[in-house]
Amino acid sequence: MDQNKLSQIELFAFDSPPFLLSGTGQSERCWHVVLKLSCGKQCGFAECILSADDTAVDLIRWGSFLMNIRNRTLEEALEIVRHKDSEWAKNQFKLVQTALLKLAQVKYVQYRIAVGSELWEYRNHSILLKALPKVLIPKQPHFDLNTTNLINKSTAYFSIL
Repeated sequence: MDQNKLSQIELFAFDSPPFLLSGTGQSERCWHVVLKLSCGKQCGFAECILSADDTAVDLIRWGSFLMNIRNRTLEEALEIVRHKDSEWAKNQFKLVQTALLKLAQVKYVQYRIAVGSELWEYRNHSILLKALPKVLIPKQPHFDLNTTNLINKSTAYFSIL
């Protein structure tokens, strides 16, 4: 498998407040979704409110917009997302954009190089990051974010790749 292409797209729905990444403290009656994007061994996560009440949502139908980035490189997926801003719901756009940017930060880590006598410069592995806003990589959560644990805690699961 190409290590530069998205290797897995997963959605996890929860019927309780988010406890994985940001802990926004929304009411108990909300449905929340966590998106996990994988590229090789690296992962990017994002979460959003799926429904503001306790009405059930069809996760497969809601998540079908993610088919647009299926089998794409990280750069291609970011470009697609940039053009879909007006077509997708606001929470969908922000969810996938955040997960892609966090994945880009993990995948293209900066490294320090010597550029002169006791002078250092930081370079990225990819020109891609120069155009991206800085997004904080989530702090290590108190919960293990592997797929098995997420499935066990979630109410619904949808995998695209």
